[in-house]
Amino acid sequence: MDSLEDFRREIDGIDDRLVDLLGQRFAVCRKVAAYKLAHRIPVHLPERIAAVKDRCAERGVGHAIRPEFLLALYDLIIEETCRVEAATQEHLSGPSAQADPNGPSAQADPSDPSAQADPSDPSAQADPSGPSAQADPSDPSAQAGLVAGAAASGPGGSRPST
Repeated sequence: MDSLEDFRREIDGIDDRLVDLLGQRFAVCRKVAAYKLAHRIPVHLPERIAAVKDRCAERGVGHAIRPEFLLALYDLIIEETCRVEAATQEHLSGPSAQADPNGPSAQADPSDPSAQADPSDPSAQADPSGPSAQADPSDPSAQAGLVAGAAASGPGGSRPST
């Protein structure tokens, strides 16, 4: 006979898989961020967001999951996805580029002398705790640094516009 503890262990295992799957999703999103940056595609694409939410809400019906629940859940997942993509693009662009959550950051041409940072300008100095101090975001070992940065910013961080 199943006990409450058995059910709890089963739920804990499912929760572990959910977190692992979210980690995999965000790892792919970091790759997407690099692709979008290289191809000058905005981070926030309302048509894609609507399609993902609608597809998942429809799929949930087959599992007796309310569409309203899945729409709210995917609002959170997509909000975090956009934050991860923007942070990844900022990291990849380097400390001198301006991050734009609605589009790719401009990268300076290293061969252009006017694009070189003035070493005497304190604002041109890299922040040792900033995103440029972290390892390659596509490296799974670097994901902890990006996640730690997310935890430090807290749940009330910037939200993408819809």
